[in-house]
Amino acid sequence: MMRGFFFSLSLILSLSFVPQLFAVSQLFADKLVLTDFNTGEKTSENVWDFGGWDRGQDFPNQSCVQSFEADQRYGETGLSLRLDYDVEDRAPAYNGFWMKLKDLDLSKSKYLNFCVKGDAQKGFPKVIKLELKNGTEVGRYLYTEVSGDWKQAKVALADFKGLKDWTTMTEFVIVFDDMNSKPKVGTLFVDEIAFTTE
Repeated sequence: MMRGFFFSLSLILSLSFVPQLFAVSQLFADKLVLTDFNTGEKTSENVWDFGGWDRGQDFPNQSCVQSFEADQRYGETGLSLRLDYDVEDRAPAYNGFWMKLKDLDLSKSKYLNFCVKGDAQKGFPKVIKLELKNGTEVGRYLYTEVSGDWKQAKVALADFKGLKDWTTMTEFVIVFDDMNSKPKVGTLFVDEIAFTTE
């Protein structure tokens, strides 16, 4: 008799936790994290690789160097991404940062989220061009709110003009260029890149 009582009680208690467990699973399901850079590794569950890119060997005065930064990071521990860019050249100049995605389905996502900060001593651009790509399309957006303090950026995916198919996303790109990047030499810190539904 007592055994049946304890079984019923344990069943009731376990069922009472179902809504909480469902809510937690929904919370994680609503956020697709690319990387927080804390491990210093270039691969993650959703990313193949990443790094800085330049226009090419014919333009040695232009560059973007990617590294990890411990002193400037969002949060109390870990690392951030540091991008040292130079688009000061007589020739048209552009470079940036690329991140190869694992054919991600973002059709249910609504926002790109990331943390960003400029280096007040070295200088930084207040405007950066963001790109999202699938195999055939490129969506572009100009983010205009970079400052010398950490900011949690939230960009609606609908604002990336040029993309229709969000089911197989292959790349995320940050672009520095001589039109939008002022000053033309500077440093940017980026952290905690993710996609969310809210």
